[in-house]
Amino acid sequence: MSDTEKMWREACSFLDMYYRENNLSKKEHALRLREIRHEITVSGYYEHTFEELSYGANKVMIYRKYMIISVYSVAKLTINIPSDRK
Repeated sequence: MSDTEKMWREACSFLDMYYRENNLSKKEHALRLREIRHEITVSGYYEHTFEELSYGANKVMIYRKYMIISVYSVAKLTINIPSDRK
């Protein structure tokens, strides 16, 4: 399996969880998956939205807390977005 195919599969898995747990529309989910597929195809990577980053930092890491040294450090995690990205 190529790196981009692995990235695509991991992105799909993450977004499936994100959209399901946040009760977001299937139409938005499908649109976002198409955007990500295009980004990966064109550039070899994709960028998370702020909401996806926040979800991943605060939810997914806590689900996998057995891999994290300190859950407290995750709870204190702050995401800073450069001013040119806002």
